[in-house]
Amino acid sequence: MSKSRIFSVVISAFIVSVVSLVSGPILAADVVLKAGHSQNAGEPMDQALHMMREHVEEATGGKVTIEVFPNMQLGGEVEMIKQVLTGSLDITSPSNAPLTNFVPELKIFDMPFLFRDEAHMINVLRGPVLQDINEIVAKSGIRLLGVYNVG
Repeated sequence: MSKSRIFSVVISAFIVSVVSLVSGPILAADVVLKAGHSQNAGEPMDQALHMMREHVEEATGGKVTIEVFPNMQLGGEVEMIKQVLTGSLDITSPSNAPLTNFVPELKIFDMPFLFRDEAHMINVLRGPVLQDINEIVAKSGIRLLGVYNVG
């Protein structure tokens, strides 16, 4: 995998993470965050979350780390979203369909041919639309850090 592709995957991990709004403040003590996802170990999302962990550890001098649980070790995507909402999981990276159980407005993004191509999707979702989506999603108690393309 090229460095630019790996960087894209890392950015996707940052963008894709769903974090609970009720997470406690980071104190002076070490903090261990838990991240669960549905892909197998070694797949792009797993690699991205491990790279995210490295960046977080470096940026915090090791005060904050992320434990990554791949392959639905902590449950399916719906279960992991529920865990984020209850505070037993800090980060997950679900696809859109499971999120629609909590935020029905997101079903619009499951429509086929909603975007002309990937460039159109990126332009739309990196613009003001993402702010609107964030406001809608926040009402459910979820913080959406961004979006990614799953096909």
